[in-house]
Amino acid sequence: MTQINVLFVPNPMASHIVPLVVLAKQLPAYSFKCAFLLPQKFHAYVKNLGLPVLDIDRNMSDKTIPEMMAFGKFKPHVVVDDLSYTTAFSTRLAKIPRISVVRKGVLPFEIHDPNHNHSSTVIKFLDEVKKLNIGSHGLWEPKHYTDLFIGDVNIIPAIPSVEELPKELSGNPSYVYSGPLLLPDDDIMNNTKYLSISMHGRKIEDQREKLNRFLAENKTLKKIYFTQGITLPGEIQKRASACVRLLLDKGVAVITNVTELKDLTDEEASRYYSSNFLPMNTICSQVHIMIHHCGSGTYNYQLKNKVPGIILGSKYYDRDEVGMQLQKLKAGLFISADLDEQSYSNKFNEAVTQLLDSSSKELAQQKEALLKLDAEIKTTQNAFDFKAIVLRIAKK
Repeated sequence: MTQINVLFVPNPMASHIVPLVVLAKQLPAYSFKCAFLLPQKFHAYVKNLGLPVLDIDRNMSDKTIPEMMAFGKFKPHVVVDDLSYTTAFSTRLAKIPRISVVRKGVLPFEIHDPNHNHSSTVIKFLDEVKKLNIGSHGLWEPKHYTDLFIGDVNIIPAIPSVEELPKELSGNPSYVYSGPLLLPDDDIMNNTKYLSISMHGRKIEDQREKLNRFLAENKTLKKIYFTQGITLPGEIQKRASACVRLLLDKGVAVITNVTELKDLTDEEASRYYSSNFLPMNTICSQVHIMIHHCGSGTYNYQLKNKVPGIILGSKYYDRDEVGMQLQKLKAGLFISADLDEQSYSNKFNEAVTQLLDSSSKELAQQKEALLKLDAEIKTTQNAFDFKAIVLRIAKK
């Protein structure tokens, strides 16, 4: 085998495309030929990041058809996916080894809060599969939704302390931790024009200049970054404006993707910077506190930049369980969305007050914990060898 063809098939969202872009860039072109299979609207996004995209429109309503077309055209030796349930069927039909990027929430043997949901609706696809009774036709039939997302090898874009494996999977060599799979700010920000994210008609260059000016003008103030993520979890969104208002009342500078805050005084407006899309490394490296929803990519920015954090529950078990684990590790304060409004407000206020106090025990504990997790991230990333994984699975 002179060159190995590797096809990348992400769930068509930026948060699932980015990890696969990071992985693809780890494969040297002289030994590997990479290509992405995506809906047409994402072609330019990935091409502009320097990676090939097959000239096939992956219409999600066509299920496995675009993948089978891609297999015929590209002839992959390995398929790498991220939360792509259709790939479970197509790779089995074509007998192609599958590497999957998996996270908390789609691992076998996990037990979740029955009153909470997964943040992605794709896991509900199993209900549709069951209606087809495909097992009676001699085809592979998943028994549990986790079956749809588990590959021959599974890469967890995290560290073991934070996204722990269930004890039944402990020591299983098919599960490998990579550490965070994040792109540099410039790669992310320069490609926003290819995503359906409104920048209110402003150019990225203007946004970056405005942000830098805001940081400079507020350099003497403590700064807090408040992000709901791109998908805007309802449990956080309905409380977001009140939370940001509380932060402004404390006299800090706030950077946020909460854009609907109104009736600010001129003085408050000078301490409030909002945009739908922000350079997260730049911001996290300069703020005192990060408040977030614990999406997979998002919380890794907190850890990577060693910034104290407050995690807002969303009633999505894949996020809340990680948030509670960060609190257990003393690397964040978790606030459950199940609290009534007054209790939620009180706990949020208390958490912010603690982390703004430079002499508080909570702040000291978080800083110590974040140093340990940063060391684990570096160890995990140094041990991860994606090239070796692809070579091993391609030869099976």
